[in-house]
Order: sequence, then structure tokens, then C-alpha cells
Amino acid sequence: MRDPETIVREFLDAWDEPDIERLVEGLSAFISPDAVLRQMPFAEVRGREGLRRICQESLESLSDFEIDLVEISSVGRRVFT
Repeated sequence: MRDPETIVREFLDAWDEPDIERLVEGLSAFISPDAVLRQMPFAEVRGREGLRRICQESLESLSDFEIDLVEISSVGRRVFT
């Protein structure tokens, strides 16, 4: 099994891609078809189509952003960032 912290880092790194198709493709590896996604301020969505919606809305509402990972730790399969 892969290290949970590594998986979260790879997920966050995928957000460096500003093209919606490439972003969704990069993130899809981390999202199961029946996943439930909750990202504020967006409504809860499900699966990969929901992922596409969140990504599109995020890219439209944020003209320029970057993720600055300050701290990361994990306990078992839970990762805190």
C-alpha cells in the first residue's frame, strides 16, 4: 500500500495544472467513481463528474492560486494538511 502522505502530496501537486482536461485527468487517479467530495464553498458532489464540476468552478473563481503546504502529518490512513 502506498504511503497516505505521498498520495495527498501528489493530489495537491496535480492542482498546478491550469488546463481543466489535464487537471481532471490528473486528479481522477485519486477519486473513486462513487466518491463524495466536499470542498467549500461548493456544494457536495459525487464521482468523477462531480470532480470535474468542482475543478471547473475552482478554476473560474480563482484567477491565480497556489497551494502552499505548510504542515502534513498522518495517523494510519488519515492525513492532516
